[in-house]
Amino acid sequence: VELHLDHLENELTVHHTRGNHLLGETASLLQVSLLCPFLKASSRRIEKANRILNSLIPDLILSDGVYAEQSVSYAKFVLEFLLPLCAPELRERSGLSDYCMALVLKCLKFLREISSHDGTVPMVGDSDSGSALGLHLDDYWDFAPLFSSGSYMFRDQDLDRGLGHFPPESFIVCGKDGLLWHESLVNEPFGNRPRSSSESPTVHHFPEGGLIRAEYKSLKVLFDVGLLGKSPGFEHGHSDGLSVQLWLDDQPALID
Repeated sequence: VELHLDHLENELTVHHTRGNHLLGETASLLQVSLLCPFLKASSRRIEKANRILNSLIPDLILSDGVYAEQSVSYAKFVLEFLLPLCAPELRERSGLSDYCMALVLKCLKFLREISSHDGTVPMVGDSDSGSALGLHLDDYWDFAPLFSSGSYMFRDQDLDRGLGHFPPESFIVCGKDGLLWHESLVNEPFGNRPRSSSESPTVHHFPEGGLIRAEYKSLKVLFDVGLLGKSPGFEHGHSDGLSVQLWLDDQPALID
């Protein structure tokens, strides 16, 4: 482990565009150093990782919660790296700023806002189906394990509402405590009832990320009016400007 951490620390992707590669490497360096404080270099590595992550996370997660490249797949990728650092056991020692913690929660809430009742998200932007923790047993686009884990980490009931079950993958991150949190929500009034369809038209605009979600009864529409990727290099940008996706009764009727 020490040899691997030494290699990781000295090969951080600081020479390239600051993106999810650097975030994944740095989050891993921080996680293992927090879990192995007995290693001689752990204190230095924790400080170094804190410095990088606290400046990098605001570059990758916009103020409205949308991932900077607009990709929901990459949002999942970075959240799988960051969620373990938000665990109650590590949060105090992780050194992540309150603002970065708030951005992680905002990203989860954005994804939950555009997801279906069961936690399935639409395919927006670039995707290589990459995973940090592999939080999917059957369907890569089933983000329920992220929502359930995030609900426990941040004590946010809305992330869990409507999922109906505690995903087995969430044990990887939360263990039994996460299950107990989920069960406590089920017993709350309206706690695990599916989110109701809107009886009047609603529009939710994510201005930084350039996505607009509109809903009326069983009809949901997602518009992409944002930039084609992350400035200034626009890596992973797709020519999907002004694209439209539409769902009827949570079933995709028009896809990008």
